[in-house]
Amino acid sequence: MTTTAPDGAAALTPYDVLVSAPRLDDQLCFDLVRAARAVTDAYRTPLGRLGLTHTQYLVLLALWQDGTEAVHSDRLAVRLDMDPADLAPAVMRMVCTGLLDVRPDPSAGHWVRATLKADGLRGQLADAHCAVRRQLDLGEAEFRALQAELRRVAATQREDQNEPAGPTT
Repeated sequence: MTTTAPDGAAALTPYDVLVSAPRLDDQLCFDLVRAARAVTDAYRTPLGRLGLTHTQYLVLLALWQDGTEAVHSDRLAVRLDMDPADLAPAVMRMVCTGLLDVRPDPSAGHWVRATLKADGLRGQLADAHCAVRRQLDLGEAEFRALQAELRRVAATQREDQNEPAGPTT
């Protein structure tokens, strides 16, 4: 039974809405979540052997890549595209396991550096990265193309968030 909306147009029935609703399998977000889970799961075994979580792995990579003696926790959070409050538990667990040293910053936050124990994991983490690439069955060109596209999408989203809302009157 079709009804008429107040503006004279045919109103949609619950069936029409259901039929016209977006399909789960057509959603980009669904594919991205599944792919992100697959990649994170691929890291779980090699990192687990080393007693690391995926976030802890990324913390070490960021510290090593920066190449300085110590990095401020706020800068580390920005580098990892994380909220400092979300990063803090991983950092504190790494301090407890002897992988990081932290020094309070009198103004706010703290300075973070990798320990010699963490530095001893570098070779094993490089092996883990290679194992993940093999498990995901991505050749070098495919890996770089996928990475470039994901970075482009992320940058587009960040640009959209930084644009002004428009003229105000």
